[in-house]
Amino acid sequence: MSLEWTESFETGIKSIDRQHMELLTKINRFIDAVAVGADSHHLNEMLDFLNTYVTGHFAHEEDQMKQLLYPGSGPHLTDHEVLTSAIIRFRNDLLARGPYPELADEIRAVLCDWYITHVGGEDQRLGAFISEND
Repeated sequence: MSLEWTESFETGIKSIDRQHMELLTKINRFIDAVAVGADSHHLNEMLDFLNTYVTGHFAHEEDQMKQLLYPGSGPHLTDHEVLTSAIIRFRNDLLARGPYPELADEIRAVLCDWYITHVGGEDQRLGAFISEND
């Protein structure tokens, strides 16, 4: 199951929307690699790259939240921590056990659910706030 970019994910903030589109591409590539049974080394490299990407993206959002004193930063930052922790956990599982079917299903579910709920919820609220206050 791959995710597709839709207007419902747009925040109205071009820099954030571009990063979200790129993040969606990276998540889909990782899910596809897991689905075709890519080896642990390749999957770990992809997770490292995904982690680096989200870290930079989150820093961009968090800087904007700080600058504008965004009142919803608490739940937003929690969502960021949830994804970062999940990526680290997936990487540790892959290192310890290698790829296995249940992990592939969990990775797909967690990444897709997180993207839909975070980008479709928290980031929509952040985008509206930035538009109103910037």
